[in-house]
Amino acid sequence: ETQEERVEESVGRMMQDDEEEEEPPKDEPEFDLPLESYSLDEIPEKHRKSMERIQAKKYKLSKLQLESERIQSKQMRVGELTAGQTSQLEKNAKKEELLREEILRLETVIRDAMSNRSSGADKKKKRRRRDEDQDGGDG
Repeated sequence: ETQEERVEESVGRMMQDDEEEEEPPKDEPEFDLPLESYSLDEIPEKHRKSMERIQAKKYKLSKLQLESERIQSKQMRVGELTAGQTSQLEKNAKKEELLREEILRLETVIRDAMSNRSSGADKKKKRRRRDEDQDGGDG
């Protein structure tokens, strides 16, 4: 297997990974709104740091993707990459995967907190109504 074949295989895997990620996996819940649609005030205070970490990781991810795209475009123009460029593409692919996993984990933590927050408010309303009903029936 030549270096060019390895690079093509690596690029093909990365492109396939990108295509697969466009559709959410069936076992993961779909959320109505992306976290970016919430204002920082709507995020529970203790999770705002996590939101900032998500933004930083997304920035790093975009920089990695840009670097990989530049290396891949060079491959298209020149036809062959150096061993260092091939190695860098592989490293970037691994880093991208780790960043995506970490972003997903942090987003899940925040969504769970927000879900618990709203369900907690619903429980309080129901409890308040139940208490009012009991008080109203006595008098």
